[in-house]
Amino acid sequence: MASHWTAFFWLRRSIQIGAGGKGMKILYIVPYVPNLIRVRPYNLIRHLARLGHEVTAATVVSQRTERQDIETLRGICHEVFSIDMPFRRSLRQSATALVQGIPMQSRYSWHPALFKQISDALKQKDGHDGFDVVHVEHLRGIEYGLRLLDWLGEVKELAALPVIWDSVDCISSLMRQTRRRGSSAKSRFIAALETGNTAKYERRGVQSFDRVLVTSPVDQAALADTDQGMASRWKIDVLPNGVDLDYFQLGSGDRHPDTIVISGKMSYHANVTMVTYLVNEIMPLVWSR
Repeated sequence: MASHWTAFFWLRRSIQIGAGGKGMKILYIVPYVPNLIRVRPYNLIRHLARLGHEVTAATVVSQRTERQDIETLRGICHEVFSIDMPFRRSLRQSATALVQGIPMQSRYSWHPALFKQISDALKQKDGHDGFDVVHVEHLRGIEYGLRLLDWLGEVKELAALPVIWDSVDCISSLMRQTRRRGSSAKSRFIAALETGNTAKYERRGVQSFDRVLVTSPVDQAALADTDQGMASRWKIDVLPNGVDLDYFQLGSGDRHPDTIVISGKMSYHANVTMVTYLVNEIMPLVWSR
């Protein structure tokens, strides 16, 4: 399927400068509900739709509060497929993955019912009215992408459909950093368990998908290093995260002097480590001046 990599450049060009003429039909598989916290898929989907592309999203709902985010997404996308994913199911699947020697994250958001919705949508839209490209996000979504590649290979009319994997980060590289600098013993222990399996799965992703995206050149280099043969390095491109300047604007009110506000999803261990490093290592240097 690598011969169809030109679809990626069409997608990237659409994001950067807008598409002239007929827009693309994009199937966007994301293993968590896009919203203002999960800024990458939310803004990519929103701006692709603004540029005239027809985006169909498939996602997993893990909390009842995300139902409102689904409704917001319906106002942006052509169509939205979703499935409820209880936390206990994610834990059970992650534990099974660990026993099988594959990354826990790769099965955390897997649901066969959502995959059926995806495959049914692809079958209904084959031919001239079909999707132009499938975009799969993150290691948590990789199982959908890999199984989709196998399924597409068995459907003659869809065998040429390009599939892009947006790895976002090189997760195995983050895990190696967590093993050295993680803020908790739990995060360091999990990283030690997962690093090897994650690197193997990332290498499989780089070798399998038509194109691979990451957020930074650092992640690009780290992900390329997982493919030791280097035959697939050319597939990996950088697509940085943007900032929504319409939403994030300077406030008009009075500011509190000598105040730093750190925002982030603090249920994510890497963000906690970032804050503790800032407070313990960087700020003392600032205060000493």
